[in-house]
Amino acid sequence: MYRASGRSITLFLVCTLFFFLPLLCSSSMASIKKKEPWDIKAEKLVFFHNSRVVVAQGSVEIKRGKLRVYADKIIYDQDQGKIYASGHVVIHLGQDVLRGSKGSLDLKTSTGEVENAFLYLKRNNIHLTAKRLEKTGPEEYHAQEATVSTCPMPKQDWRFKCKELTLTVDGEAKAKNTFFEIRDIPVLFTPWLYVPINRYRKTGFLIPEYTSSKRNGIGLNLPFFLVLNDSMDLTFYQHPMSSRGWMEGVEYRHVFSPTDKAVVRYNFLGDKKDDHDFNGDGHTRGNDFRWWLRGKLNQSLPLGFEAKLDVDLMSDMDYLQEFDTGFMGFTRSDETFRKWFHRNLAEETDKIRPSVAQVTKETQDMFLGLHGRYNDNHFFGRRGFTVQTLPSVFVHSFKQPLWERRLYYEFDFDYTDYWREQGTKEHRIRLNPAISIPLDLFNWADLVVTGAVEDSVYVAYGREEKNNLNPDDTANRFRYSILADMTKTFARNYSHGKGLWRHYITPRIRYVYSPFRSSRDIPTIDSRDLYPERNKVIFSLLSFVSSKRRLGGGRYSYSDLFRIKLEESYNFHKEPTVLSAQEFERKSLSDLYGEFDFTPFPSFWLRYDTKYNFYGDGFRTHNVRWRYVGYRGSTFDLDYRYHKLEDINELNFDMNAIVTAAWSFRFHIKQDFERNKQIESKYVLRYTSSCWAIEGKIKTDSDDTSILVNLELLGVGGWTPR
Repeated sequence: MYRASGRSITLFLVCTLFFFLPLLCSSSMASIKKKEPWDIKAEKLVFFHNSRVVVAQGSVEIKRGKLRVYADKIIYDQDQGKIYASGHVVIHLGQDVLRGSKGSLDLKTSTGEVENAFLYLKRNNIHLTAKRLEKTGPEEYHAQEATVSTCPMPKQDWRFKCKELTLTVDGEAKAKNTFFEIRDIPVLFTPWLYVPINRYRKTGFLIPEYTSSKRNGIGLNLPFFLVLNDSMDLTFYQHPMSSRGWMEGVEYRHVFSPTDKAVVRYNFLGDKKDDHDFNGDGHTRGNDFRWWLRGKLNQSLPLGFEAKLDVDLMSDMDYLQEFDTGFMGFTRSDETFRKWFHRNLAEETDKIRPSVAQVTKETQDMFLGLHGRYNDNHFFGRRGFTVQTLPSVFVHSFKQPLWERRLYYEFDFDYTDYWREQGTKEHRIRLNPAISIPLDLFNWADLVVTGAVEDSVYVAYGREEKNNLNPDDTANRFRYSILADMTKTFARNYSHGKGLWRHYITPRIRYVYSPFRSSRDIPTIDSRDLYPERNKVIFSLLSFVSSKRRLGGGRYSYSDLFRIKLEESYNFHKEPTVLSAQEFERKSLSDLYGEFDFTPFPSFWLRYDTKYNFYGDGFRTHNVRWRYVGYRGSTFDLDYRYHKLEDINELNFDMNAIVTAAWSFRFHIKQDFERNKQIESKYVLRYTSSCWAIEGKIKTDSDDTSILVNLELLGVGGWTPR
């Protein structure tokens, strides 16, 4: 018997790692294989020469990099290729931990076992216990009488208790004879269970959602998640409702790169409930097959082109308001698109659903856009008259210098094809070049004078039934315009504390002139088909205060404290002024427009704008938007709209109050003051534990009350908005 040398001790200790490392984190092997010195401590190290057995006893501690191994005793049999560890076996690799009373490993077959095992994977917050944990292959493990949960030990809120469990290195758990327990009380049993317990997407059922409402009845929405590959997946939704029938849905997603991604959602239902004038709008739905298709796509194309696609098509005008909650409802769909694409759906009450396709390219000198738009019109009797843009091409040249920068030129070119089933249609080609002359008025003000010409060619066909007109086959409109823009900026600094305030005041005067051209023999589909005389002066005043605050280390923060803008125009050729929905009168003064932004600190933002009429009508519009971020990130949002001529007087308020680390409460209300009724309200209460969450939602509107309950097992296949 000899005391082992440092080299032989290192050899058998390296062998012990072959069992434990793949279980903890296979991706960390590279860091362990680096040539780093071992730090080995033990009360006794012995080498038996004849039997070629190495023994380390007494508080054995091994360290290398992020790896730490502890045991009371470790034995290495070099001839048999086996390792035995016993007594308080603990292995730390980074933040992952494996414990056991004793264990063994056969290096020749890459198999072994640990008794009374406990495994904690920090990355996934997985807690696994087993009476016996076996390594049955290079990357597979088998456990007997095991438990799996993301809840911390020892008292777990929930867990899967399995008679047998197979665990692969990539985090798939397959179990037999499994109970789902809540606080040690069995509530569900399944003879087979598959649970993805890693951070990677895995095929399987997601946590269902319970729904209940007066119109739809009781329902259960069960999602099934299907992984197609690393970049693509599908989710299927089965949602039976006692009063409506069986709604089915599917969601497709792909992410090929940060700029190439898509989300498409589709629902359909054979509705067994007859419509009795939903919303009291005087119209009844005649169709039984209900559906909604929506999706968005971003795609990079060759030569620097970018493509975007928005699709929004539905079966009938009431669909979005009847089925607006849950996994595949309007709110969740809108949140998904806003998160992925920073583009929203049209408001759920909009009866015209736009679908848009566009391809664009922008360079330093020019912007090119190809645009198509289909309007899915659900106003009764108006679908055939709906104008579709199929397609539109737009080219804009940014200002470029001429003649040693004394002149600048720019131009716009566009082609538009407007089509509809009934009424006039048109092809329009428009060219609009312009030349600008910047002038310095003796350092007193800046003046830019612009001369532009506009030539539009029309090819019109069809019949305008309203006025019983047949537009010419071709027509041409040519006119010129003159614009003058004069500005002057005044600024002053005010010192305070750790920084300064800078106050800007910019008065601006613009003059616009273009002659009248008749639109009698051309279709009037959009504003570019109108050629009124413009001969007006536009006055505006902009004032804002910016703050510069010293942060230290040569760094500064900049922010705008407030901004005020006023604008009004005087037309020498009186323009039609709207007095009511049916009345117009020619007046010289436009409405006075004003807007105000106020941001005293980063968590508070307020915006207000209004229009005031000087011909006896007073304030015509008020729009207020306010947001405050408070305690624990709680948010408060208010949106108020008032429009006198359109009979809009509406308030939207949203509150997301994070009361504690576990409890949060959300509240939403939409109030119509014009008709003195509450349009809708939502109440959401959520409790979030370290390993599970439950959310209850109650929504009420003028036609229905719905209840939704959603349970999430955090980290183990729970459903959350993606």
